[in-house]
Amino acid sequence: MDKQACYKELAENLPMLRSRLGLSQKDLADILGTSRQTVTTIENTKDIKKWSVFMAIMLVFYFNPETRKILEYINLPYRELKESLQGKPKMPKGIVI
Repeated sequence: MDKQACYKELAENLPMLRSRLGLSQKDLADILGTSRQTVTTIENTKDIKKWSVFMAIMLVFYFNPETRKILEYINLPYRELKESLQGKPKMPKGIVI
């Protein structure tokens, strides 16, 4: 799945995910460190402009057991996200952390 498809899938499910946690657009924006208008734009246009915002939204819902289950069922690269969060990041040859 390409990034744009991931963005669209998460944006389409964002209102439902927020409601599961009882979060308003403003609440989610505060958690993400962005504006309410950004969350509104994502929900209305079904598009996320930055990978960092996509990942931040995914992490908010990944770390909640109830919404994590939803992420498992919607068409997102959940398994890849889970593996990257549980494992050591893969670095190019010659780079050591």
